[in-house]
Amino acid sequence: MAAQDGVVSTLSYQKRIIGLHLPNILCRKCGEKEETLSHLLSSCPKSPAPNMRKRNTSTDMTQRLDFATTPYVPESIESVVTNRNCKIYWNFSFATTSQIQANKPDVVLLDVREKLMFVVEFSAPLDENLLKKEAEKKEKYSDLMDSLRTSYPEYKIKLIVLVVGALGAISENFNNNLKKIPACREKAQHLQDLMQKAVILGSLRLLRKHQAT
Repeated sequence: MAAQDGVVSTLSYQKRIIGLHLPNILCRKCGEKEETLSHLLSSCPKSPAPNMRKRNTSTDMTQRLDFATTPYVPESIESVVTNRNCKIYWNFSFATTSQIQANKPDVVLLDVREKLMFVVEFSAPLDENLLKKEAEKKEKYSDLMDSLRTSYPEYKIKLIVLVVGALGAISENFNNNLKKIPACREKAQHLQDLMQKAVILGSLRLLRKHQAT
């Protein structure tokens, strides 16, 4: 893919690589920073790219979770999907005993029967920022994890951070992180492929739309 090699016709590429005489190479959308590939994929204030890719990825995974304990795999995700054995919380704000701003993780999987809780966070940063973003997510939700362990003392609670780069890169432990969730264990590679595809397609759609402006 051309974008993975940095070969995208941004204004910066046209001037600095191709050698075109362009008096202005500021982003055509925001007009604030130089129009580079990394700017378009991660930092342009006029671009919905990071949130869009993250939502595509988390929705794709959540829709395909095939728990034996859930009533169905939802076509559109509700805030809470539940039956007597399992609950899936999607963008749900958890009440906490203290003021915690980061109290709304992407997905929380609660296995009532096995007394397991998985707090799952997604992110789709630039490929080179995978480990940095994973560390940020762990730090961001550390207070919520402490609060949940207090509120659910009978549960074993784990934070699972799944980070896919804007151009499809993943960390070495991505697949192992997926396998920590029992419902994902047998289909971890398939889910990984689907999430990478969702992120890459989201990035490509954004780049094509931008180049058409």
